[in-house]
Amino acid sequence: MRRVAAISLAVAAVLANGPAAALSPFLEQTPYQRLALLPGEYRGAPTLVDLATLRFFAIDTFGSQAPDGRLANLYPDLRNNTALFLDRRFSLQLMTRLGQVESPAPGSSTAFAGTGGYIEHLFARYQDDTVTAFAGKFDPFVGIAWDRAPILFGQDFNAAYRLKEKIGLGGGLAATSALFGRVSFEASAFMADSTLLSQSVFTAPAFGDPRAKRLGHNRLDYGGVSNTGRLGSWAASLTGGHVPDLPGLSWMVSAEFQQAGQNNPRDESGWIVSLAQEFRLADDLRVTPLVEYAAFRGYHGNDQDVAFLTAMLETRIGRQWIVNLAMTPRTIENVGNAGGTSRDQLFTAGIVHVFDFGLELGAGFKRQRVAGDWSNAVGATVNWRIRF
Repeated sequence: MRRVAAISLAVAAVLANGPAAALSPFLEQTPYQRLALLPGEYRGAPTLVDLATLRFFAIDTFGSQAPDGRLANLYPDLRNNTALFLDRRFSLQLMTRLGQVESPAPGSSTAFAGTGGYIEHLFARYQDDTVTAFAGKFDPFVGIAWDRAPILFGQDFNAAYRLKEKIGLGGGLAATSALFGRVSFEASAFMADSTLLSQSVFTAPAFGDPRAKRLGHNRLDYGGVSNTGRLGSWAASLTGGHVPDLPGLSWMVSAEFQQAGQNNPRDESGWIVSLAQEFRLADDLRVTPLVEYAAFRGYHGNDQDVAFLTAMLETRIGRQWIVNLAMTPRTIENVGNAGGTSRDQLFTAGIVHVFDFGLELGAGFKRQRVAGDWSNAVGATVNWRIRF
Protein backbone atom coordinates (compact mmCIF):
# COMPACT_ATOMS: atom_id res chain seq x y z
CA MET A 1 0.00 0.00 0.00
CA ARG A 2 2.93 2.36 0.61
CA ARG A 3 4.10 1.77 -2.93
CA VAL A 4 0.59 2.55 -4.21
CA ALA A 5 0.43 5.72 -2.14
CA ALA A 6 3.83 6.84 -3.40
CA ILE A 7 2.78 6.32 -7.00
CA SER A 8 -0.55 8.05 -6.53
CA LEU A 9 1.13 11.08 -4.98
CA ALA A 10 3.77 11.23 -7.71
CA VAL A 11 2.11 13.70 -9.98
CA ALA A 12 1.72 13.12 -13.68
CA ALA A 13 1.31 15.43 -16.65
CA VAL A 14 -1.95 15.65 -18.47
CA LEU A 15 -1.98 14.61 -22.12
CA ALA A 16 -3.87 16.44 -24.79
CA ASN A 17 -7.52 16.34 -23.77
CA GLY A 18 -6.71 13.71 -21.14
CA PRO A 19 -4.77 13.89 -17.81
CA ALA A 20 -1.49 15.85 -20.16
CA ALA A 21 -1.26 18.71 -22.57
CA ALA A 22 1.02 19.64 -25.47
CA LEU A 23 3.23 16.58 -25.50
CA SER A 24 3.73 15.23 -28.99
CA PRO A 25 2.56 15.93 -32.53
CA PHE A 26 0.83 12.57 -32.83
CA LEU A 27 -0.96 12.60 -29.50
CA GLU A 28 -2.16 16.17 -29.97
CA GLN A 29 -4.26 15.13 -32.96
CA THR A 30 -6.82 13.28 -30.86
CA PRO A 31 -8.97 14.08 -27.83
CA TYR A 32 -7.19 11.37 -25.85
CA GLN A 33 -9.63 9.39 -23.68
CA ARG A 34 -12.23 12.18 -24.03
CA LEU A 35 -11.25 12.51 -20.41
CA ALA A 36 -11.23 16.24 -19.79
CA LEU A 37 -11.93 19.67 -21.15
CA LEU A 38 -8.77 21.73 -20.74
CA PRO A 39 -8.09 25.17 -19.17
CA GLY A 40 -8.15 26.82 -22.60
CA GLU A 41 -11.94 26.60 -22.35
CA TYR A 42 -11.96 29.11 -19.47
CA ARG A 43 -13.49 32.47 -20.46
CA GLY A 44 -13.33 34.39 -17.17
CA ALA A 45 -15.55 34.11 -14.09
CA PRO A 46 -17.13 30.68 -13.66
CA THR A 47 -17.36 29.11 -17.13
CA LEU A 48 -19.68 26.24 -18.06
CA VAL A 49 -18.61 24.29 -21.14
CA ASP A 50 -20.56 21.50 -22.82
CA LEU A 51 -19.34 19.28 -25.68
CA ALA A 52 -21.63 16.62 -27.17
CA THR A 53 -20.26 13.83 -29.38
CA LEU A 54 -22.86 11.94 -31.40
CA ARG A 55 -21.68 8.71 -33.01
CA PHE A 56 -23.65 6.00 -34.78
CA PHE A 57 -22.26 2.67 -36.01
CA ALA A 58 -23.64 0.18 -38.55
CA ILE A 59 -21.76 -3.15 -38.54
CA ASP A 60 -22.32 -6.26 -40.65
CA THR A 61 -20.36 -9.36 -39.54
CA PHE A 62 -20.16 -12.31 -41.95
CA GLY A 63 -18.01 -15.25 -43.04
CA SER A 64 -17.83 -16.88 -39.61
CA GLN A 65 -17.69 -20.65 -39.40
CA ALA A 66 -19.66 -20.56 -36.16
CA PRO A 67 -23.43 -21.21 -36.14
CA ASP A 68 -25.41 -17.95 -36.23
CA GLY A 69 -22.18 -16.12 -37.08
CA ARG A 70 -23.93 -13.51 -39.23
CA LEU A 71 -24.76 -10.33 -37.30
CA ALA A 72 -26.09 -6.92 -38.35
CA ASN A 73 -25.87 -4.29 -35.64
CA LEU A 74 -26.85 -0.60 -35.64
CA TYR A 75 -26.09 1.20 -32.37
CA PRO A 76 -25.28 4.65 -30.93
CA ASP A 77 -22.39 5.96 -28.84
CA LEU A 78 -23.49 9.35 -27.50
CA ARG A 79 -21.22 11.22 -25.06
CA ASN A 80 -21.69 14.52 -23.32
CA ASN A 81 -18.77 16.26 -21.60
CA THR A 82 -19.66 19.06 -19.17
CA ALA A 83 -17.09 21.12 -17.28
CA LEU A 84 -17.52 23.93 -14.76
CA PHE A 85 -14.34 26.02 -14.61
CA LEU A 86 -14.27 27.92 -11.33
CA ASP A 87 -11.09 29.61 -12.54
CA ARG A 88 -8.47 28.80 -15.20
CA ARG A 89 -6.93 25.99 -13.14
CA PHE A 90 -9.74 24.31 -11.19
CA SER A 91 -12.73 22.53 -12.74
CA LEU A 92 -15.46 19.99 -12.01
CA GLN A 93 -16.11 17.61 -14.90
CA LEU A 94 -18.79 15.11 -15.87
CA MET A 95 -19.13 12.74 -18.82
CA THR A 96 -22.38 10.86 -19.43
CA ARG A 97 -22.71 8.20 -22.09
CA LEU A 98 -25.46 6.40 -23.97
CA GLY A 99 -24.31 3.29 -25.81
CA GLN A 100 -24.69 -0.43 -26.35
CA VAL A 101 -24.18 -2.13 -22.97
CA GLU A 102 -25.47 -5.55 -24.08
CA SER A 103 -24.46 -7.27 -27.32
CA PRO A 104 -27.18 -8.51 -29.70
CA ALA A 105 -27.96 -12.21 -29.81
CA PRO A 106 -25.82 -14.19 -32.31
CA GLY A 107 -27.32 -14.36 -35.77
CA SER A 108 -29.64 -11.40 -35.21
CA SER A 109 -30.23 -8.16 -37.08
CA THR A 110 -30.87 -5.33 -34.65
CA ALA A 111 -31.14 -1.54 -34.35
CA PHE A 112 -30.39 0.22 -31.06
CA ALA A 113 -30.68 -3.04 -29.10
CA GLY A 114 -29.17 -3.18 -25.62
CA THR A 115 -28.77 0.59 -25.30
CA GLY A 116 -28.07 1.93 -21.83
CA GLY A 117 -27.02 5.21 -20.24
CA TYR A 118 -24.50 5.74 -17.45
CA ILE A 119 -21.96 8.14 -15.90
CA GLU A 120 -18.44 7.37 -17.17
CA HIS A 121 -16.50 10.25 -15.56
CA LEU A 122 -17.10 12.53 -12.59
CA PHE A 123 -14.02 14.22 -11.12
CA ALA A 124 -12.45 17.39 -9.79
CA ARG A 125 -9.33 18.60 -11.54
CA TYR A 126 -6.52 21.10 -11.01
CA GLN A 127 -4.15 21.98 -13.85
CA ASP A 128 -1.53 24.66 -14.40
CA ASP A 129 1.42 24.74 -16.79
CA THR A 130 3.37 22.12 -14.82
CA VAL A 131 1.21 20.36 -12.25
CA THR A 132 -2.03 18.42 -12.56
CA ALA A 133 -4.11 16.70 -9.89
CA PHE A 134 -7.47 14.95 -10.15
CA ALA A 135 -9.78 12.85 -8.00
CA GLY A 136 -13.10 11.13 -8.59
CA LYS A 137 -14.25 8.68 -11.27
CA PHE A 138 -11.96 8.64 -14.32
CA ASP A 139 -10.06 6.48 -16.82
CA PRO A 140 -6.45 5.78 -15.76
CA PHE A 141 -3.98 6.43 -18.52
CA VAL A 142 -2.18 3.51 -20.25
CA GLY A 143 -1.47 2.85 -23.93
CA ILE A 144 -2.56 4.69 -27.06
CA ALA A 145 -3.21 2.03 -29.75
CA TRP A 146 -6.85 1.54 -28.68
CA ASP A 147 -7.43 5.26 -29.37
CA ARG A 148 -5.43 5.69 -32.59
CA ALA A 149 -6.27 2.46 -34.42
CA PRO A 150 -8.86 2.54 -37.26
CA ILE A 151 -12.07 4.21 -36.14
CA LEU A 152 -14.43 1.26 -36.58
CA PHE A 153 -12.62 -1.95 -35.66
CA GLY A 154 -9.18 -0.98 -34.42
CA GLN A 155 -10.29 -1.18 -30.78
CA ASP A 156 -11.64 -4.72 -31.01
CA PHE A 157 -8.56 -6.25 -29.33
CA ASN A 158 -6.81 -3.24 -27.74
CA ALA A 159 -9.83 -1.91 -25.87
CA ALA A 160 -9.64 -5.01 -23.66
CA TYR A 161 -6.67 -3.50 -21.79
CA ARG A 162 -7.99 0.04 -21.61
CA LEU A 163 -8.69 1.03 -18.00
CA LYS A 164 -12.17 2.50 -17.54
CA GLU A 165 -14.53 3.70 -14.83
CA LYS A 166 -12.19 3.66 -11.85
CA ILE A 167 -12.51 5.68 -8.64
CA GLY A 168 -9.39 7.16 -7.10
CA LEU A 169 -6.90 9.99 -7.40
CA GLY A 170 -3.81 10.90 -9.36
CA GLY A 171 -1.77 13.70 -10.74
CA GLY A 172 1.10 14.73 -12.89
CA LEU A 173 4.19 16.78 -13.66
CA ALA A 174 5.44 17.95 -17.05
CA ALA A 175 8.80 19.42 -18.03
CA THR A 176 10.57 20.58 -21.20
CA SER A 177 14.28 20.39 -21.93
CA ALA A 178 16.41 21.25 -24.94
CA LEU A 179 17.67 17.66 -25.12
CA PHE A 180 14.59 15.50 -24.40
CA GLY A 181 11.76 17.79 -25.50
CA ARG A 182 8.49 17.60 -23.61
CA VAL A 183 8.28 14.78 -21.03
CA SER A 184 5.48 13.99 -18.62
CA PHE A 185 4.78 11.44 -15.93
CA GLU A 186 1.30 10.46 -14.80
CA ALA A 187 0.22 8.12 -12.01
CA SER A 188 -3.00 7.22 -10.26
CA ALA A 189 -4.26 4.87 -7.55
CA PHE A 190 -7.75 3.48 -7.99
CA MET A 191 -10.39 0.83 -7.51
CA ALA A 192 -13.24 -0.27 -9.78
CA ASP A 193 -16.43 1.72 -9.39
CA SER A 194 -18.93 -0.29 -7.33
CA THR A 195 -20.91 2.74 -6.12
CA LEU A 196 -24.23 4.09 -7.36
CA LEU A 197 -22.25 5.78 -10.16
CA SER A 198 -21.87 2.34 -11.79
CA GLN A 199 -25.64 2.07 -12.32
CA SER A 200 -26.96 2.12 -15.88
CA VAL A 201 -30.46 3.03 -17.04
CA PHE A 202 -32.74 1.81 -19.86
CA THR A 203 -30.75 -1.45 -20.18
CA ALA A 204 -29.03 -2.95 -17.12
CA PRO A 205 -27.37 -6.32 -17.87
CA ALA A 206 -27.24 -8.70 -14.90
CA PHE A 207 -24.13 -10.35 -13.53
CA GLY A 208 -23.52 -13.55 -15.47
CA ASP A 209 -25.17 -12.30 -18.67
CA PRO A 210 -22.86 -13.65 -21.45
CA ARG A 211 -23.79 -10.75 -23.71
CA ALA A 212 -23.11 -8.00 -21.15
CA LYS A 213 -20.63 -5.36 -22.29
CA ARG A 214 -21.17 -3.40 -19.06
CA LEU A 215 -23.02 -4.56 -15.95
CA GLY A 216 -26.15 -2.71 -14.93
CA HIS A 217 -24.63 -2.19 -11.48
CA ASN A 218 -21.24 -3.39 -10.26
CA ARG A 219 -20.85 -5.00 -6.83
CA LEU A 220 -17.79 -6.14 -4.90
CA ASP A 221 -18.95 -9.75 -4.74
CA TYR A 222 -18.96 -9.93 -8.56
CA GLY A 223 -15.15 -10.00 -8.50
CA GLY A 224 -12.90 -8.67 -11.23
CA VAL A 225 -9.50 -7.00 -10.99
CA SER A 226 -9.42 -3.72 -9.01
CA ASN A 227 -12.98 -4.42 -7.80
CA THR A 228 -11.80 -4.50 -4.18
CA GLY A 229 -13.28 -1.43 -2.49
CA ARG A 230 -9.83 0.01 -1.72
CA LEU A 231 -7.11 1.98 -3.53
CA GLY A 232 -4.84 -1.03 -4.05
CA SER A 233 -4.47 -0.78 -7.84
CA TRP A 234 -2.34 1.69 -9.78
CA ALA A 235 -1.29 2.86 -13.23
CA ALA A 236 1.65 4.99 -14.34
CA SER A 237 2.80 6.36 -17.70
CA LEU A 238 5.86 8.24 -18.93
CA THR A 239 5.28 10.07 -22.20
CA GLY A 240 7.45 12.21 -24.45
CA GLY A 241 7.54 14.16 -27.68
CA HIS A 242 8.64 17.40 -29.36
CA VAL A 243 12.26 16.21 -29.26
CA PRO A 244 14.32 18.92 -31.03
CA ASP A 245 16.55 16.49 -32.95
CA LEU A 246 13.74 14.01 -33.67
CA PRO A 247 10.75 16.01 -34.94
CA GLY A 248 7.51 14.05 -35.10
CA LEU A 249 8.56 11.42 -32.55
CA SER A 250 6.11 10.34 -29.82
CA TRP A 251 6.69 7.64 -27.23
CA MET A 252 5.09 6.22 -24.13
CA VAL A 253 5.95 3.62 -21.49
CA SER A 254 3.10 2.49 -19.22
CA ALA A 255 2.68 0.04 -16.36
CA GLU A 256 -0.34 -1.07 -14.37
CA PHE A 257 -1.22 -3.31 -11.46
CA GLN A 258 -4.74 -4.38 -10.50
CA GLN A 259 -5.50 -6.34 -7.38
CA ALA A 260 -7.55 -9.51 -7.69
CA GLY A 261 -11.18 -9.25 -6.69
CA GLN A 262 -13.30 -11.94 -5.13
CA ASN A 263 -12.96 -15.30 -6.90
CA ASN A 264 -10.02 -14.11 -9.03
CA PRO A 265 -7.02 -16.44 -8.74
CA ARG A 266 -4.40 -13.83 -9.66
CA ASP A 267 -3.59 -10.13 -9.60
CA GLU A 268 -3.12 -8.51 -13.00
CA SER A 269 0.12 -6.73 -13.89
CA GLY A 270 1.14 -5.36 -17.24
CA TRP A 271 3.36 -3.02 -19.17
CA ILE A 272 2.95 -1.23 -22.50
CA VAL A 273 5.50 0.39 -24.82
CA SER A 274 4.30 2.69 -27.62
CA LEU A 275 6.31 4.43 -30.35
CA ALA A 276 5.06 6.65 -33.17
CA GLN A 277 6.91 8.74 -35.75
CA GLU A 278 5.14 11.32 -37.90
CA PHE A 279 6.59 12.03 -41.35
CA ARG A 280 5.45 15.18 -43.17
CA LEU A 281 5.81 14.24 -46.84
CA ALA A 282 4.16 17.43 -48.10
CA ASP A 283 2.27 20.40 -46.68
CA ASP A 284 -0.98 18.46 -46.85
CA LEU A 285 0.30 14.89 -46.45
CA ARG A 286 1.39 13.28 -43.15
CA VAL A 287 2.15 9.60 -42.57
CA THR A 288 2.53 8.14 -39.07
CA PRO A 289 3.52 4.54 -38.30
CA LEU A 290 2.81 3.38 -34.73
CA VAL A 291 3.95 0.24 -32.91
CA GLU A 292 2.65 -0.78 -29.48
CA TYR A 293 3.48 -3.88 -27.46
CA ALA A 294 1.42 -4.77 -24.39
CA ALA A 295 2.01 -7.76 -22.08
CA PHE A 296 -0.06 -8.85 -19.07
CA ARG A 297 0.26 -11.51 -16.39
CA GLY A 298 -2.89 -12.69 -14.68
CA TYR A 299 -4.92 -11.04 -17.45
CA HIS A 300 -8.27 -9.86 -16.04
CA GLY A 301 -7.46 -11.80 -12.88
CA ASN A 302 -7.46 -15.17 -14.67
CA ASP A 303 -4.83 -17.89 -15.10
CA GLN A 304 -3.77 -16.38 -18.42
CA ASP A 305 -0.80 -14.37 -19.67
CA VAL A 306 -1.69 -12.32 -22.73
CA ALA A 307 0.40 -10.24 -25.16
CA PHE A 308 -0.71 -7.80 -27.89
CA LEU A 309 1.41 -6.36 -30.71
CA THR A 310 -0.20 -3.57 -32.72
CA ALA A 311 1.32 -2.15 -35.91
CA MET A 312 -0.55 0.75 -37.51
CA LEU A 313 -0.08 3.19 -40.38
CA GLU A 314 -2.09 6.41 -40.37
CA THR A 315 -2.18 8.76 -43.36
CA ARG A 316 -3.66 12.26 -43.15
CA ILE A 317 -4.43 14.09 -46.39
CA GLY A 318 -5.07 17.76 -45.72
CA ARG A 319 -7.59 18.34 -42.97
CA GLN A 320 -10.33 16.27 -44.60
CA TRP A 321 -9.09 12.68 -45.00
CA ILE A 322 -7.70 10.07 -42.59
CA VAL A 323 -6.76 6.56 -43.75
CA ASN A 324 -5.74 3.83 -41.28
CA LEU A 325 -4.33 0.33 -41.69
CA ALA A 326 -3.58 -1.84 -38.66
CA MET A 327 -2.91 -5.37 -37.53
CA THR A 328 -2.89 -6.84 -34.01
CA PRO A 329 -1.81 -10.39 -33.23
CA ARG A 330 -2.78 -11.54 -29.73
CA THR A 331 -1.17 -14.47 -27.88
CA ILE A 332 -3.02 -16.11 -24.97
CA GLU A 333 -1.05 -18.49 -22.76
CA ASN A 334 -3.08 -20.54 -20.33
CA VAL A 335 -1.15 -21.26 -17.16
CA GLY A 336 -1.79 -23.72 -14.36
CA ASN A 337 -3.80 -26.85 -15.05
CA ALA A 338 -5.38 -25.54 -18.27
CA GLY A 339 -2.13 -25.14 -20.21
CA GLY A 340 -1.87 -24.47 -23.91
CA THR A 341 -1.42 -21.37 -26.07
CA SER A 342 -3.79 -19.79 -28.59
CA ARG A 343 -3.15 -17.05 -31.14
CA ASP A 344 -5.70 -14.61 -32.49
CA GLN A 345 -5.34 -12.12 -35.36
CA LEU A 346 -7.00 -8.84 -36.25
CA PHE A 347 -6.54 -6.94 -39.53
CA THR A 348 -8.36 -3.61 -39.98
CA ALA A 349 -8.63 -0.76 -42.46
CA GLY A 350 -10.57 2.48 -42.17
CA ILE A 351 -11.15 5.79 -43.91
CA VAL A 352 -12.70 8.97 -42.51
CA HIS A 353 -13.77 12.22 -44.17
CA VAL A 354 -13.87 15.26 -41.87
CA PHE A 355 -16.13 18.20 -42.72
CA ASP A 356 -15.35 21.75 -41.58
CA PHE A 357 -18.53 21.98 -39.49
CA GLY A 358 -17.59 19.03 -37.25
CA LEU A 359 -19.23 16.09 -39.05
CA GLU A 360 -17.17 12.96 -39.78
CA LEU A 361 -18.14 10.06 -42.05
CA GLY A 362 -16.18 6.83 -41.85
CA ALA A 363 -16.09 3.31 -43.27
CA GLY A 364 -14.04 0.28 -42.37
CA PHE A 365 -13.30 -3.40 -42.84
CA LYS A 366 -11.87 -6.09 -40.57
CA ARG A 367 -10.84 -9.70 -40.79
CA GLN A 368 -10.15 -11.53 -37.56
CA ARG A 369 -9.43 -14.95 -36.14
CA VAL A 370 -10.62 -15.66 -32.59
CA ALA A 371 -10.39 -19.15 -31.08
CA GLY A 372 -9.59 -20.54 -34.52
CA ASP A 373 -12.67 -19.05 -36.22
CA TRP A 374 -12.14 -16.52 -39.02
CA SER A 375 -14.78 -13.84 -39.65
CA ASN A 376 -15.14 -10.57 -41.58
CA ALA A 377 -17.00 -7.34 -40.95
CA VAL A 378 -17.74 -4.12 -42.79
CA GLY A 379 -19.17 -1.00 -41.25
CA ALA A 380 -19.91 2.69 -41.44
CA THR A 381 -19.97 5.44 -38.84
CA VAL A 382 -21.26 8.99 -38.46
CA ASN A 383 -19.59 11.24 -35.89
CA TRP A 384 -20.64 14.81 -35.04
CA ARG A 385 -19.29 17.05 -32.28
CA ILE A 386 -21.42 19.93 -31.07
CA ARG A 387 -20.12 22.59 -28.70
CA PHE A 388 -22.56 24.59 -26.57
